Amino acid sequence: MNKPLLQISPYFDEQEEIELLEVVRSIWLIERSKNDLLEKIFSEFTGAPFSVTCSNASVGIFMSLIACGIGRASLVGSEADEVIVPDITFVATINAILLAGARPVVVDINEYDAHINVVNIKKAITKNTKAIMPVHLYGGMADIVAIQELADRNNLVIIEDAAQAVGVKLDGRHAGTFGRFGVFSLYGNKIITCGEGGIVVCQNADDRDKIYRIKNHGRLKKGAFIHEEIGYNFSFTDLQAAVAIAQMKKINYIISRKRAINTQYRELLKNSRVSFLESPQNIDETFWFTNVLCDDAEEMANKLAIENIQSRRLFYPIHLQPCYKNKQLIQLDGEYNNADKLFKRLLSLPSSVSLTADEIESVASVIKK
Repeated sequence: MNKPLLQISPYFDEQEEIELLEVVRSIWLIERSKNDLLEKIFSEFTGAPFSVTCSNASVGIFMSLIACGIGRASLVGSEADEVIVPDITFVATINAILLAGARPVVVDINEYDAHINVVNIKKAITKNTKAIMPVHLYGGMADIVAIQELADRNNLVIIEDAAQAVGVKLDGRHAGTFGRFGVFSLYGNKIITCGEGGIVVCQNADDRDKIYRIKNHGRLKKGAFIHEEIGYNFSFTDLQAAVAIAQMKKINYIISRKRAINTQYRELLKNSRVSFLESPQNIDETFWFTNVLCDDAEEMANKLAIENIQSRRLFYPIHLQPCYKNKQLIQLDGEYNNADKLFKRLLSLPSSVSLTADEIESVASVIKK
């Protein structure tokens, strides 16, 4: 293959240009009517009563923790608030917890779907545990019902890292709407994108106002100079909202293409040496990435690269990350056998919406060689 086949790319057409031009001509580039419309559209799509945009999903997690009183309030004491998280996630999840002044407690995952293991969550709960933060990976969903039951029994908050889960549902209910807060990403490689950005969803007006104050310098209205609380500048813009609105108008098509791509990969590779992650049938996955399990992910990635085909490895396990080594910032809780196994085996294949049937066949043929 002469032209590089990208692992992922955004799906844009003239709709983004139309929406952007409208904002530019209005001269209102900051958060205004387009931002309000995006929040309304996103709430309608997810079924969440309230949505609040922010500059990225990392600060969305940070704000959710602060709104729950987790982290910084505990700094006056001798023991940090603890938040249980999976070993397989992007470091932004961990760093947002650290930024809030809490301690991430890292537990192993399921080998079959790469999501946080509920038994390991239960073992990790202590008197300092304040929240569970499941991470919904690759357009799938963690076992949120079991996590919810565990959280309810132990009076714990759930904050869902749903950065990769736009469009994912369990029995018709959207990911990110099970916990007190759900945080979605609009980064450049996500199912919908505006280059950078995030959206926090919640269930009541009080929590919505808490998030908005934190993102808007501690006040509920822009242009006011009396600040009820300490807040920050985590604002969005109407330029970003314009692009995201155009993306949301195509969301059903984007998801249908992702599912069709996954189906074609599965059909072409069903008699090969690779296999696929499996989720319960009542989860409507969006397959942000189509992933395969192979004997050696690094070897397979190199094999594809020779043919100018990009792929992507699984997130490097948190317990191995050099940035946390010997710094006592995170708590490692137990062994991480499943995370270690999956890191060696899982590979993300080209998964762009614009991927053609011929390109998918080319990828599959290289894998089967």
